[in-house]
Amino acid sequence: VGCSNAYQPNGNLDGLDLSMFAGEWGILIRLRGVDDLRNDNEVEVGFYGNADPIALSPTRQPLPHATYATDQDPRFRATTRGRIVDGVLTTEPVDVRFRYVVNGMYLERPLEKARVRFELTQENLDGILGGYTSVEEMYDMSYGFRTGKDESGQLASERLRIGSATGASIVLGHTCNGAYHALQQLADGDRDPKTGQCRSLSTQYRIRAI
Repeated sequence: VGCSNAYQPNGNLDGLDLSMFAGEWGILIRLRGVDDLRNDNEVEVGFYGNADPIALSPTRQPLPHATYATDQDPRFRATTRGRIVDGVLTTEPVDVRFRYVVNGMYLERPLEKARVRFELTQENLDGILGGYTSVEEMYDMSYGFRTGKDESGQLASERLRIGSATGASIVLGHTCNGAYHALQQLADGDRDPKTGQCRSLSTQYRIRAI
């Protein structure tokens, strides 16, 4: 996806942050059993979809010390074990899934075998959440929107799904078939033992929590 100009740092896609601040999605990370933020041999790390909009200041900056409810759907809840060494938290792999909204359609952002490397302080958490996303799901959530649903949980109208994919390709400067072909070429995970073709892509999120 980073090969698309729109997704690069100087690109014109800022939808993830905007939709997060608009209350469409969020990620909660919970640490339990932490005895020492510098060194701890075993902690529990939970990842949850956010059931509440992010609390913002008048200048639309996230507010510290806010309290949030977690998404009660088990599909958007996952826990794993981790350890802290010299203020750096790492975890064992776990499958996680987050919500995502595009043009009024409800999508999902799955991440398989996800692990973290976070630097911890008393004020925040900063680092990388990385894992793998299948080629088909990456295409759906970034380009094609084939699995987009409406508010009732039903598949969104074909007109909305196709129109959103076509409109995004025009605005963001890619072709849907070209993006799909590139994802197939660049896949680097979940190799099929029979064909040798990889079926997923390494995926990273830069996360800063307060």
